[in-house]
Amino acid sequence: MDSSGSVGIQSLSDSFKTTDFVAAAVQGDLQEHVVIIDTRSAAEYQAGHIPGAINFDLKEYYRDKSVNGLDIDFAIPSESEFVAIADQLGITPATRVIAYGHDYESGYAPRLAWTFQHYGHANAHSVDGGIEKWQFVDGRAVEAGEVEPTPNAVSYQVSRTRALLATKDDVSSKVNDPNVIILDIRAPGEHAGIINPDSSNDRLGHVPGAEFVHWEDLLTDNSEGIQLPDSSRKVQVLKSEFELRSFLLAKGITPEKTIIPYGQNGTRSSFVTQVLLGLGYQVQNYDGSWYEWSREQDIERFPVSNDTDFLMGLLDTQASLADYFISTEDLEAKLAEQNPNLILLDVRGRSQYEAGHILGAINVSAGAFTETREIGFGVTESAFLLNEDDFESKAEELGITNQSEIVVYGTGDVSETRVVWSFKHYGHTNVVSLDGGFPKWSGEDREISTTVTTPVASSPETFTIANGGLIAFADDLRTAIGNDDVIFHDTRRFDEYLEELGGQFGPGESGYNSGHLPDAIWLEWSDLTTTDPATGARVLKSRDELLSQLFAEGITPDKLVIPYCQSGYRSSFSSNVLKGLGYTRALNYDGSWREWDNLNRFDDSFQVE
Repeated sequence: MDSSGSVGIQSLSDSFKTTDFVAAAVQGDLQEHVVIIDTRSAAEYQAGHIPGAINFDLKEYYRDKSVNGLDIDFAIPSESEFVAIADQLGITPATRVIAYGHDYESGYAPRLAWTFQHYGHANAHSVDGGIEKWQFVDGRAVEAGEVEPTPNAVSYQVSRTRALLATKDDVSSKVNDPNVIILDIRAPGEHAGIINPDSSNDRLGHVPGAEFVHWEDLLTDNSEGIQLPDSSRKVQVLKSEFELRSFLLAKGITPEKTIIPYGQNGTRSSFVTQVLLGLGYQVQNYDGSWYEWSREQDIERFPVSNDTDFLMGLLDTQASLADYFISTEDLEAKLAEQNPNLILLDVRGRSQYEAGHILGAINVSAGAFTETREIGFGVTESAFLLNEDDFESKAEELGITNQSEIVVYGTGDVSETRVVWSFKHYGHTNVVSLDGGFPKWSGEDREISTTVTTPVASSPETFTIANGGLIAFADDLRTAIGNDDVIFHDTRRFDEYLEELGGQFGPGESGYNSGHLPDAIWLEWSDLTTTDPATGARVLKSRDELLSQLFAEGITPDKLVIPYCQSGYRSSFSSNVLKGLGYTRALNYDGSWREWDNLNRFDDSFQVE
C-alpha cells in the first residue's frame, strides 16, 4: 500500500462541509484561496450552480484500465495525471478544495475529495446535501453560465501520499485477516448476488467474508422536511455523527479494525471512506471495486461468495406476502364483494377511529389480544399473547368465527401485524394486515366513514384455537445461544440494540437496559419498508427488495430465524414478512426484551451483549 503521513481529517466536518461553510467561502469570508468544484454534468452546471463554482468532468480525472479484455472505468489517476488536473483547475497545495454534486448520488464529489486527500491534500472536502441542500433547503441563489478556472503558473507539488487506497492484491491478502473488515457498500441485491446493474460479464456476489452496509443508510431526510420540486422525495443529508457511529457499531463496523470499503467502481465507496475517515476509522478505499474483482479469472486469488441460488431454493414456494399483507386496491375490491364473512379490525386509538375509518370496521386495541403475566423472580410483564381461552373469547366477542376473513389495519406500523401474527399463531390463517394502513387508504381518497360499527358476538360460539406454532419462548432462545443453526434478529432501534449507548430504554426511564441477545443481527423492522410517494405512507418493500436485503444482512432461510423487539410488536412485522417470503422456520419471540432483560437480572444464563 502507499506510504502515509499523518494529515488531515480529524472530524466529520473535515470530510464534509456544510452549506453554511460554502456560503462563507462564496462571500470571501474564509481569508484563503478556495476552489469550489461542481461535479455534475455540464448541462446541469450551466443551468444553475453555486456562485463561483467551476465545472469539472469526472472523466477527466478518472482513467481506464483493462481486466481480461474488459474496461475498468473510474480508476484513480496517477500522480502525474493528478498534478495535471490540479494545475488545470488552479489548485495549489494551499488551496481549500470544496467539491459538490447531488445530495443523493453521493459519490462523485466525495470521490474527487478522496483523490486529493490520497495525494496528501488535506483541505479537500465534499458538501453535505449537495446542490439540493444549497438551493432547495437553504433557498440560496444559484448562477447560470460558466466560470473558467485559472490554471496554475507553477506546477502542483505532491508532498506525500496517504494510505487511503487499497488494490485488488491488498484485498485478496486481507480476506481472512481478523484485523480487517472488507465492507461491501453496494445495494442489497448486488451484495447478495441477485442483480448486477452494470455488466453481464461480472461474476455475481461479494468478496468472501465481506460485511454489508448499504451506502444509502448513512443518509437521512433533511431536518426541515423539504422535498425536491417534483415532490419525489426529501432532500438527503448525512446522519448526525452520533447516529452514524451508532449505526456502524450496530452493524459490527468497529474502529479498532482497518476498513476496506468497495462498491461497483470505487465511487460510492469513496463517500463511505470519507464518512469513516471523519469518524476516526482507519480506511482504505478499494478503487477497482467490483468492476475489477468480479472480472478477474484467477478465482483462487479473487474468489466470489454467492449462496443466493441455494438460499432461494429453500424458500417455501407456496408462501406469499399476500397471505400476510393486503394492498389498498385489493381491499377496496374485496369490500365491493360484500362478503358477510369479512371482518375489518381498526386497531388505532378510539379518537382516530371516530374521526374517520374504513366503512364497517370495528375498533379494538391491539392490546386487547395481550395479557400481563408473571415471568418468574416475582416479576410481572405485560404485552404477552393472550392465553388460548381468553383469545377465543375475545375473537367470539368481536363476531369472529372460523369462517371469518379478517383484515386488520392501523397507522401502518406494527400494531396490526401483531394482531395478524396472534391469529396466525392460533391457527386462523385467513387474516392479513393492510399494507400502508389507514394513512395510505385515506391518502388515496378511498371511502371513509364516521359511523361506529358495534361488534355482534358470534352465536353459536364457533371460533376454535389451533396451535400455529409461530412463537418462541425465553427458554428456547437460551437453549439456542451459540447454535449456528439459529439467528436472533433484533428489530429495534440502534440505541436499544447497543448496550454501550444506554438508549431510550436505559434504567431510570422505563427500567429496561439496552443491549441485545448474543450474536443477534440488527435490522430494524422499518428497514423492510419504504415510503409510498403518492401518500407518504409506510409500505412494504417488494419481494425482491426484501429478499435482497435479508440475504445481504445474513438473515437467511437455511436457519431458524427468531425476531425480537421490546414487546413482540415490531418483531411481529418481521416475522410476518419472513413467513410471507417463504422462510419455513421463523418464530416471533413474544416476550422479547421486556422479558429477557428482566430474566437476565436474576439469571445470567439469559445472556446479554
